[in-house]
Amino acid sequence: MYIVKETAARRMLEAMAETNRLFREAAFEIGRLQNVAKVISSCEVFKFEAESTLEAYLDAELKDGNGISWLLDVAWTDTEWIIRRKLVRSTNSGQDTIKEMPTKTIERFEEFVESLPRMASELMALRTAELDQ
Repeated sequence: MYIVKETAARRMLEAMAETNRLFREAAFEIGRLQNVAKVISSCEVFKFEAESTLEAYLDAELKDGNGISWLLDVAWTDTEWIIRRKLVRSTNSGQDTIKEMPTKTIERFEEFVESLPRMASELMALRTAELDQ
């Protein structure tokens, strides 16, 4: 039983590390685009009173002051993991969703640790025309 739990812990940490790597690599790539002034990326786990969550984001500040953000959020219960992803634009007027990807609810641990990096990669592949203007 101990080995199974240890293996599961390793797999979870590897999935989180791979997700973090994908966000960092995308930040480097996006930061090199001609219309991008600055990028910030983070992948963190938070513990709140009622729940815990994994949040990963990449914020690209454009030279015109607007921003593009890639947002990934993972919540979980005793029986499932819920992965949400979206690409948003921030302006002085507020925030608009450019693309919201389908929420995925996963019950099996094995499927979750395989899906998390893949779903992060799909999110990081999204681009908008204003990044290259």
